Amino acid sequence: MKYHKSSPAIMKEMARLLKNMAKASPEFSDKIAECGILDECLDILKNHPNECGAYALDIIDSCLKHSSNPKKVADALLKKGALDVLQNCLSKNISNSELAGSLVQTLNLLAQIQPDIARAIGEKKIYRNVLDAMKMHPENPKLAVNGCELLAVSILFISFYFIVLFYLLEMNQILRTYTYYLQ
Repeated sequence: MKYHKSSPAIMKEMARLLKNMAKASPEFSDKIAECGILDECLDILKNHPNECGAYALDIIDSCLKHSSNPKKVADALLKKGALDVLQNCLSKNISNSELAGSLVQTLNLLAQIQPDIARAIGEKKIYRNVLDAMKMHPENPKLAVNGCELLAVSILFISFYFIVLFYLLEMNQILRTYTYYLQ
């Protein structure tokens, strides 16, 4: 994986293999998380997000979903600076609908596993990037569902009432747009 970070074909097959291994057993998922593959995934998100970012996020999501201790995996990702990497990747690649949907899905999964992450999303104002992505891609249902769930969790930690009110009104407009596309 170290030498093929920018090859979409190889990364797609690697992600499929690692996802299947993680699903097969929590022990395999824990081994994937411990052996440094998640570090490589974060590096892919820093250096090659458009080519292989969605595949790296699939690997991270599989480890979080199927681990015997998802909080431990989430804490390890936090210590490695995953929130900053995810935020930077989302802000730089907001025009890529598939990648934005996968990034928001990973953020949502992290926030549901570890409440401290939901607090950090509110404090770092990552929700702004999520809302911008939702406005830019109203046709992406994965982004809509995960974005709404993430905002519902992280909105509890946003400190200013007026900001919350403003973004709730903005969410209302986004949801109307999604309803229009679904009809």
